[in-house]
Amino acid sequence: MDKVKIILDYLKEHFPRHTHKYNPYDVLVSCVLSQRARDEVTEKVSAELLKIAPTPEKLAKLDVKEIARTIKPIGFYRQKAKRLKEIGRMLTDKKVPDSLDELIKLPGVGRKTANVVLCYGFNRDAIPVDTHVNQVSKRIGLVDKNASVYDVEKKLEELFPKEYWRLINLGFVSFGKAICKPRGPLCKKCPFNDFCKFYKENYS
Repeated sequence: MDKVKIILDYLKEHFPRHTHKYNPYDVLVSCVLSQRARDEVTEKVSAELLKIAPTPEKLAKLDVKEIARTIKPIGFYRQKAKRLKEIGRMLTDKKVPDSLDELIKLPGVGRKTANVVLCYGFNRDAIPVDTHVNQVSKRIGLVDKNASVYDVEKKLEELFPKEYWRLINLGFVSFGKAICKPRGPLCKKCPFNDFCKFYKENYS
């Protein structure tokens, strides 16, 4: 059984491949805000901040306290305000970097955030490994349950053709929210339960 093919066929059928390119700066700001925050809160807060700071230059000119007030509904808002202020300063008169090595030099930007910017801001082939991607990959047995986030990223890159890397992120995130939920996963409805390790351990 080629489980990689089964997974890929399912994702291609149920989740459209990402083709829309967003503003890299908008993606960067939203992704920094999204860390340890709910999607609905992130969307609202990101829109409010980008309304008053639509460019790195304008973000850099804002007082940290003003940024903090604007993003207060989100978790760790004081820390994020400082990081965003510094990002604005570092990117003043510059473009958002389009390489992972340069992106991770920005405060609060790790591999996941950098890959999100590359994936959705620059339409580059990348696999951002968030909570859902990490959990789904381990549950169905694509990677070892003790693998680091970095190892998950590299293993998925190895398993799936590069042209589908963006689909893996989009598909696994959607799949993780709809079926392979962190709590109360809908295992009986899972299209992968023939080979899913989590299913076999809990329902066999």
